[in-house]
Amino acid sequence: MAAFVAMRAVATDAGSRRFVGLFWIVTVALSAADFLGSAGRSLKVLPPGLLSTLASALLTYRLFVPLGVAAAAVALAAPARRRPVLGALVFSPRLRGALRLSIALSYAGFELGKAMHPAEMRQFFADSGLPPWLNPAIIAGETVLAAALFWPAAEIAAAVGLGLILVGAIATHARNGDPFSDSLDALHLLVLLAGLAILTVGARRHRMENPEG
Repeated sequence: MAAFVAMRAVATDAGSRRFVGLFWIVTVALSAADFLGSAGRSLKVLPPGLLSTLASALLTYRLFVPLGVAAAAVALAAPARRRPVLGALVFSPRLRGALRLSIALSYAGFELGKAMHPAEMRQFFADSGLPPWLNPAIIAGETVLAAALFWPAAEIAAAVGLGLILVGAIATHARNGDPFSDSLDALHLLVLLAGLAILTVGARRHRMENPEG
């Protein structure tokens, strides 16, 4: 029922633009709030108990808005080429821009947390049987690749590179016997990156097929 109402709301071109604008605002606001909360905890500026468990979960996963819209957009990407209104939604640059910002802010929070807890990271890599130099190498690689998401010529390659690192992280947690919750952030980002890559490829194909549109 909710999906039907959402689709009715974007059943016009103007409605699609309003929906994308709202999505951009909500996604960026929640992603920024999540980053500030994560940074505050890493820098010990915010007390650990300041946010309730529920509020922390809502911020961390941004109410699943980016994830849900990314999944819906991917599902619509193929037929959208034949549906102008849906195409205006699925191939909107602002939709992809919101996903890029959400991903980039997530990585900014993660890298800051790693940098502020070097001893814990070294111990994790040692316990996982990985060389200690791999931790700063991954931090540097993730930082460069996250920034490259905003460079059109390198966006797909950057998304693939980040995805491979995330798959490696998930595999490492699984091999260590870590709880599944330790892999949730990586899974969340992996789905967003896949959605962003598919949408970007679809938008490029759409522009090639509709050079005047």
